[in-house]
Amino acid sequence: MTRIGALLILLLFVSGLKSALAQTHVDFISSKDNTLFENPNGGISNGSGDYLFAGRTSSAAELRRGLIQFSVGAGLPSGARVDSVEVTLRMSKSIAGASNVGLHRILADWGESSSNASGEEGGGTAAATGDATWTHRMHPITTWQTPGGEFDSESDAIRSVENTGFYTWKSSTLTATVQNWLNNPSSNFGWAIIGDEQASSRSTKRFDSRDNSVAANRPKLRIYYSIGVSTELSTVLPTTLSNLVTFPNPSSQRLNINFQIETASFVTVEMFDLVGRKAGSTLSEWKTAGNQDLTLLTRSLRPGTYILRVATATSQLSKVVIVQ
Repeated sequence: MTRIGALLILLLFVSGLKSALAQTHVDFISSKDNTLFENPNGGISNGSGDYLFAGRTSSAAELRRGLIQFSVGAGLPSGARVDSVEVTLRMSKSIAGASNVGLHRILADWGESSSNASGEEGGGTAAATGDATWTHRMHPITTWQTPGGEFDSESDAIRSVENTGFYTWKSSTLTATVQNWLNNPSSNFGWAIIGDEQASSRSTKRFDSRDNSVAANRPKLRIYYSIGVSTELSTVLPTTLSNLVTFPNPSSQRLNINFQIETASFVTVEMFDLVGRKAGSTLSEWKTAGNQDLTLLTRSLRPGTYILRVATATSQLSKVVIVQ
C-alpha cells in the first residue's frame, strides 16, 4: 500500500466517524415505585398511589423514603454504551423550603403492590401483600436487614429541591450505575429517594409516581448512548502501533497516554467528540521505535465521552475516553 493510499484510508475513517459514533437517547418510565413510611410495625405502604415521598414530616418527625426502579435493559440495542443519564421527577407538593434530595442505589429487591392511600397520601395506608414497608422488602414475609431499607449511604446524585416543578438529577456516578445495571441486570434494584433527614424541622417533598394520572409527570430516566463504539478501535492498515493505554480514565485535568511503535514514525494524537468534531489540543511529534509516554491536557474539554486517536501514516488506534 502506498503512503497516499494509507492517508486516504485515514481520511475516510475520520469522515466516517460521525456515522460510526452515532449518539441517541431513550426514555424509560419507572417500572415500579413505592414509599417507605417510618413505622415500627412496618404495616404502611403506598404501592399503587399517585405520589412518592422523601424527607422528614411534621408528625412525630417521622421519615419518608421513596423507592424507584427503571427496567433499563429493554429498549437499548446490543453493544450500546451509556454516555450519560438523567433522572427527572416532578415535585408536586412541599411542606418546607429548599432542601437537598439524593438518589441512593438500593442494595436489595423490594416490592410494589396494590396499596393505595387516599387524599394527599402523606400518611400511607395498610400494606398489601408484596408491598415494601419500613421493615419489609416484601410485606409481610421478607424483611430488610435494617429497618428503613438497604441502600448505599453515598448518593449517586444530589440536588436542591424547592418550588413545585420538574427536577433532574445527573452525575458521572449515576451514569456508571446505569452502565453497571446494563452489564449486570441482577444488580438493578433502583434508587432510594432520600430527602433532608437531618433537618431540624419538616422537610418532606412529594413527587409524582408512575401511577400518577398525568403521564407527563411520571418519573423518567433518559439514557444517552452511543452505538458502533468499542473500548478500542483499530483500522485494517498495517499495524505499527500497539498496546494503547490511557489513564486516568475518567480524566479531569490531563490524560496520560502510553503505546508502542514498531518503527520510527511521525505520530499524531487527537481527540474527537462523538459526532466526529476535533476537540482540545493536538500532539504531532516524530517518535523513535519503542515504548512511548505522552500527556494530553483535558481540562479545557467539556465533561463527556470522547475518542482518542493515535495515528501514524500507516496505522492508528483509538480508545474511548471519559472527561469529567
